[in-house]
Amino acid sequence: MSTTISYSEFGLPSEEVWKSYIILGKIVAVPSILASIFLARDIINKYVKQKNVALTSLILLGISVVNIIGSIGWFMTSWMVPKGDAPYAAGNIASCNAQGFFVSMQFIYFVTAYTELAALYYLIVKRRSWNDDYMKQRKIRLLFLLPPVVISLIFATVPLFYEMYNVAIVFCYLAAYPPGCDEDNSCVRGTKAGPVQTFQFAYTMICNVVIIIFMVMLVHHVKQIESRGDNYAGGATRSRIQTQKAYWQGFRYIGGFTLAYGCVYIFMFVNMAQLPNSKRGTWYWVIFYFHTLLNPLAGFFNSLVYFKPRYDIYREQHSEQSRMECIFQIININTESWHRIFTTNHKDEQVIAKSTPLNRPLIPDNEEA
Repeated sequence: MSTTISYSEFGLPSEEVWKSYIILGKIVAVPSILASIFLARDIINKYVKQKNVALTSLILLGISVVNIIGSIGWFMTSWMVPKGDAPYAAGNIASCNAQGFFVSMQFIYFVTAYTELAALYYLIVKRRSWNDDYMKQRKIRLLFLLPPVVISLIFATVPLFYEMYNVAIVFCYLAAYPPGCDEDNSCVRGTKAGPVQTFQFAYTMICNVVIIIFMVMLVHHVKQIESRGDNYAGGATRSRIQTQKAYWQGFRYIGGFTLAYGCVYIFMFVNMAQLPNSKRGTWYWVIFYFHTLLNPLAGFFNSLVYFKPRYDIYREQHSEQSRMECIFQIININTESWHRIFTTNHKDEQVIAKSTPLNRPLIPDNEEA
């Protein structure tokens, strides 16, 4: 497939490598879309049962919705790019602007809301006054729910007025057009896209640092609480079960975010160094490969962090079940239908159905996330 833009204008090694990035983005976006749907469905089901949902769950619901949108943007990759500007491109400037807008919005919304959630987890544990009743107040909910929407819309809308959404290797994002035009000031569109992209990446790095700080503070506070319990127990040192749980959950929380967005920090420094496309060697494209592999999985990582504690509890209580059965129960997939599909003998099917707690409620109705 011939394009008006050559792979060499991006500094890519070959057109085959270019195509491999585009195809990889489509593949890894699928599990993220599905995982985000399961998470959103779980929170919606809680609301249907309880007619109320915790503030943390509302933030997670918003994150899941924008992750679905962003992952769809990754799945579409170059299909939304104007024809001739990339392999498999089938779009136009309008579709490119739409893709760039939604990808940018998802990016900033996720980063902002994820940072808020880390702060909120710390406040819930640190301050007893931050209970469910307190967080049900409209002003508190608006304080946490509005900023990600407002900030992401500002970040995503401003580039539209300056024609900054253009082909950025795999899809439309903040980029000058044509590629490499920054070197000779021959840009037709998106002249200031590079600095704006750098600013977004710097914002992400700041949020990542804030998340790490809050998670470390959270683990430290839980450890202090357990240490006080040792004093009441006559000075005997007990196992730090809650500290360990908080540590691993915090580690997963930080790890999921850093895996998804860690590579953009390198891109930020590359932009700041004004490294021309022609000077980007193999090292850069290896990093870009990991970025293409991990960034679309932000929604998948977020769902892992959300479901993992519940999976551990359920797995401990139902050790007789396989890991896959436990996962199906946690994400609320009815395994009875799977038994019907794969079981040929109706008698055996009835035995399996009776011996497996298929209809047991996953979470009591009074439990909040």
